[in-house]
Amino acid sequence: MTRRILFQVHWLLGVTVGLVLALMGLTGATMSFEDEITGLLNSSTISVAKGAELMSPDALLASIRAQLPGEEIRPLVLSADPERAAQFRVRQPSGAATFYANPYSGLVLGKAAGSDFFSLVEDLHRFLALPITEGGATARSASRSPALLRFRSSSSRCPDCTSDGRASRSTGARGSCST
Repeated sequence: MTRRILFQVHWLLGVTVGLVLALMGLTGATMSFEDEITGLLNSSTISVAKGAELMSPDALLASIRAQLPGEEIRPLVLSADPERAAQFRVRQPSGAATFYANPYSGLVLGKAAGSDFFSLVEDLHRFLALPITEGGATARSASRSPALLRFRSSSSRCPDCTSDGRASRSTGARGSCST
């Protein structure tokens, strides 16, 4: 009877962990192709006519902030291609959204198509889409909780121990370290 119960618990835990790991793998693979997919979905938006001179990153950021007051803009990505729009992300209640801006005029070109989908994928990958409460406490605390089992590597030693694991002379103890 005990063996059957242990098997059922083992099976349940294995299936649960397996599903979580499969979700992490699928969402991680999807996120790795985010730039390519959003580039295809927004091919007309990311193409800009080459202007006389590119704005400096500071001037471009100031122009974007003037058009989107009060928004937290991180990061601003400039392309080496002179005919490609600058890309930036804005934190919104529904998650981070990707926007494009003209690097010559500073005009915000709009929100990237597919941005909401990739925001959901990132939330699934990082927080299993747990609800974010005031200050993000629920998702952050769940994603940063200590592991149930902690394995110590051979290189991590107690400061009171010598390199071979025996108690040091400074503590006066004999035998192996218990920590």
